[in-house]
Amino acid sequence: MHNPSFFMMGVFDGKELIGYFFLRCFINKQCFTGRIIAREYQGKGISKPMGKILLESAWNSNFRVFCTVSKNNLNSLAAIRSVAKIRIVKELPNDYLYLEYIKE
Repeated sequence: MHNPSFFMMGVFDGKELIGYFFLRCFINKQCFTGRIIAREYQGKGISKPMGKILLESAWNSNFRVFCTVSKNNLNSLAAIRSVAKIRIVKELPNDYLYLEYIKE
């Protein structure tokens, strides 16, 4: 929480944190995204608005946006693709992809 390179946000149901998402920003105007939703809240349309908030926050600050994801995590891949076009920057070990979100 004390690292100024992280922009951290939460989604709440009452006082319960049900979703966490962040941008990790770097001086080279690149940032990485991450998001997680509590299992019992997955599939309820929470991830897409989270992704849009992340991308708009980064793009409005003129940052390029990247993420990593397992090729085997089909739900995460679908969530990533639901908010923007992507390009594969590199295939990583252990079936991971290094992706860039493309601003249209």
